[in-house]
Amino acid sequence: MEVTLRHKAILSDLLGDGVHAALVDIADHSNSLKDVERLAISNAGPTRVQEFSTGRWLARRLLHDLDVHSGSISVGLDRAPVWPTGTVGSISHGGGFCAVAVARRSAHRSLGIDIEPHRSVEPELWDEICTDDELAWLREHSAAAVLGTVMFSAKESVYKAVHPLIDEMLEFRDVELRIDPERQIFSCQILHPAGAAVPELIGQYREVPECVVTLVSSTRVDRAVTGVSSAAPPRRLKGPPRRLKGR
Repeated sequence: MEVTLRHKAILSDLLGDGVHAALVDIADHSNSLKDVERLAISNAGPTRVQEFSTGRWLARRLLHDLDVHSGSISVGLDRAPVWPTGTVGSISHGGGFCAVAVARRSAHRSLGIDIEPHRSVEPELWDEICTDDELAWLREHSAAAVLGTVMFSAKESVYKAVHPLIDEMLEFRDVELRIDPERQIFSCQILHPAGAAVPELIGQYREVPECVVTLVSSTRVDRAVTGVSSAAPPRRLKGPPRRLKGR
């Protein structure tokens, strides 16, 4: 089966430093699963099998670009992928698509990627994911319909990047964001007490025809995101906790 890797050049250029990322349509790649991977979804329905198998298939394609010829990508106790030794990665599904990012651990401590359909976060949900300052900024912005989705997606990516480092379940109120729509970058701060152990996080996003994709990295080199414009530094989020989606 011929599969098109969508936006590979665009997404892999987001954070540079050897990050390989791409987007594909979700399909049935169950024939490519290894035994331990099949076991992890033995009780899953058809939709979950397609999501899971597409993620593993794409992850192996991208790891090959790193000259890492992985066997299985199993599932840990926290349900997150267990990446091959010396690598990090992240998987996301949404709107019928799957996005994956991988890199060598020597350059990145962790990665987080998230994909959301365009304008999928309705305005009535903004007060659950945004602080008062973010809300004020968002409502005044001409691209608010897209940026509301970017905020939601970015915080999902932050959680995925942070969880392997501190093994804590973060809530919306544990993350602060500053978004620069002109450069499509964002900076973030972890307000959870365990956040002191998290190295600097950098994030970027892209609007592609199918969706919004956000990518966050905790790098092993000094790469600050500077000149990020936003509302005043956001305060702690109000609203229910958001947990990491199934991968």
